[in-house]
Amino acid sequence: MSLVGSLEDLGLGDILQIISLSGKSGVLALQADEGEGKILFEEGRIRSALIRGGPTSLAELLESRNLPPADVIAAEELEAGLQGHVEACVLRMFTWPEGEFSFEVGAPTPQELGGYSLDPGLNPQFLALEGTRRADELAAGRVPAEATVVADPHDAPVLEPIMEPQPQPRIESEPAKTPEEWPPLLDAEELAAVAEPDPLPPLVFVDPDLSVIEWARDSLPEEFDAAHLFQLTEQGIGRIRQYLRRAEVPLVVLSANALPDPVSGARTPMEVVERLVRQAPRMRILMLEEVGRPIAPGFDAMTRGRVVKPTQTQLADSSMAPALERLGQELAGEILRACGREAPSLPLAVEDLREMSLQLRESAASGGVLPRVIEFASRIFSRVALFMVRDDEAEGIAQCGLPLAGGPDDAGIRGQSLHVSECPGLRKVIEHRAPVRLSGGADASRLMAGLATDPPAEAWLAPIESADRVVAVVYGDMLPGDDPIPDTAALEVVLQHAGLALDRAALERALDEPA
Repeated sequence: MSLVGSLEDLGLGDILQIISLSGKSGVLALQADEGEGKILFEEGRIRSALIRGGPTSLAELLESRNLPPADVIAAEELEAGLQGHVEACVLRMFTWPEGEFSFEVGAPTPQELGGYSLDPGLNPQFLALEGTRRADELAAGRVPAEATVVADPHDAPVLEPIMEPQPQPRIESEPAKTPEEWPPLLDAEELAAVAEPDPLPPLVFVDPDLSVIEWARDSLPEEFDAAHLFQLTEQGIGRIRQYLRRAEVPLVVLSANALPDPVSGARTPMEVVERLVRQAPRMRILMLEEVGRPIAPGFDAMTRGRVVKPTQTQLADSSMAPALERLGQELAGEILRACGREAPSLPLAVEDLREMSLQLRESAASGGVLPRVIEFASRIFSRVALFMVRDDEAEGIAQCGLPLAGGPDDAGIRGQSLHVSECPGLRKVIEHRAPVRLSGGADASRLMAGLATDPPAEAWLAPIESADRVVAVVYGDMLPGDDPIPDTAALEVVLQHAGLALDRAALERALDEPA
């Protein structure tokens, strides 16, 4: 089985994440104007990487890195050289913004591995984070640099760039330790002195993305006397240790894509959580996840719940400010509830946003994304319709409440078909990929007239995007009443998540097909 696609539709970071989570073996081939390359996977881990024009054998690789021959070089030096080469190849491919990719499922052959491979291989999720960060900085015209943000209640948040490049920890090649071998956070006497958590403990927040750190800093509840935000996992764990030594147990918000911790040897967020729970059982931990990026179900048994963070698309789009504010309100509410405090009540659509996001992810594999969208939209609008966009035609496929104002029922909406050129408002949604408000008149008469006996004075249209195009359009109005169009920020977030869920469902179904 071969999976083929465009890097403009699905970035290399997303591809690595999905192959890692699915545990597949195979060869990912990339072709771009800048070059051609291959990444070789075994059970979801990167074993080798090749770039056209670069070394194609172990002897050539060692010569290119000025290392001794394989029969002379020390095992540790050989392993470090292989790891450095593979990481450099993968990170270079992240600088290719356009091109084609294909993933051929199947165990890589010795010939495909180029005569060299890493054992047990590299974690693709770590390289996905680092490669995406570097690609974003290059696209913005900045030289990639490490940075960390630390926010304290008594000091203004400080951005501390690290000017010297920091070597990546060689933790992937280290043998995993058993729980009994984990270094303790505290010795027995210090742990015995730790008191029960206060109703509102200090907060330690860890996420590798600077834009998420800044969003969280602006969203945290004002009730916190101490809040510390870090990009590096090792810094977050260091602050946790400081609090435990002072007999305080902090609340921890840990990103599901947190970086490895070279100090303790924790290679994944799961290992970080396991160590915290094992060695400080009373600690409250929330997992920070991005919708559309599944995390292991094992987190639920060890943590207090999950908190949804914005996607990079939302953080980069100034028009998403209302949606970002609402996600921030949800973050603040979940943190207060984890501390045993009563959270401020939120509008119905916002209270249900996290649940709906999780349901979209769970429904993706069974084809239930669009029915979930209709159900959520009907909580905001009196009448809702969903149109599938194919070429230049918009075809009705589902509705909720249209008969309230003389509109078509389920069978009737499926008979509706509208050429995009016949409705300028519909064409605007598809061309600009953004919601619009229709005020009747010539720009929307054909669409509105087909959905009600007396068309509404105002209606709303918004796109659902998948595979870098608009695949569906959602319509909403407030008939039979005359209420104004309500706040749609939460629904716009759900529509973006629905598009991500459709993208990932398509790729995961392709990966699950037999070779």
